[in-house]
Amino acid sequence: MGEETRAAVRAIEMVERKDRVLIVEDEDNARKGYEQLLQRWGCDVVGVATAEEALAKFASYQPDTLIADVELPGMNGLDLLKQLGPELYDVPAIIITGKGSEERAVAAIEAGAFWYIEKPLKGPVLRALLDRALGKARDARKLLVLQRQLRETGPDAGSDAHRGDGGAKFGVRADHRRDRVGQGNRGANAAQAVAAGQRAVCGDQLFRDPGNTDGERNFRP
Repeated sequence: MGEETRAAVRAIEMVERKDRVLIVEDEDNARKGYEQLLQRWGCDVVGVATAEEALAKFASYQPDTLIADVELPGMNGLDLLKQLGPELYDVPAIIITGKGSEERAVAAIEAGAFWYIEKPLKGPVLRALLDRALGKARDARKLLVLQRQLRETGPDAGSDAHRGDGGAKFGVRADHRRDRVGQGNRGANAAQAVAAGQRAVCGDQLFRDPGNTDGERNFRP
């Protein structure tokens, strides 16, 4: 069985399962709090304390989304993203930064993050970002299934599917790059791009002290 076939089989198996989230947070209370919150939202969650542990579990756990604190012992969250590299194309990463840390936020996006969220975490904002990230991961899984189905319809259709793969994959990666607002705006305007991107990702209302729709206004584990 070739690698593409194995990937397609895994994708089919993953379509109906719970969304998987890998959390990297060295503070025990915070990590346990994040795990409990995401489990209430219906996610399958694995929490680890270091970037090294995250790298060791990444391939076997096959998360749909990664949430990582930027400040970690040993390898930090930004270096973790760089180590994962192309694996983040289909696994959106959300980085947790300190309050008002615009430079770190820009660096996170340039390192490959889908987006970032500041401490203290607000439940509605985290929920909106997570829903968007998981929706992107689901779309990537469905794309693998569709590509396999197209190949199996026959030689001609398989040929068409093959020609379309590049465009489809390019579309997914291009969308990923569009979501990483600020990557194409490095330099003097990067911070302004991040500020504008907050509203593009989650909507203005989430950044105006939203109502406590999920039972957590400011989430402090």
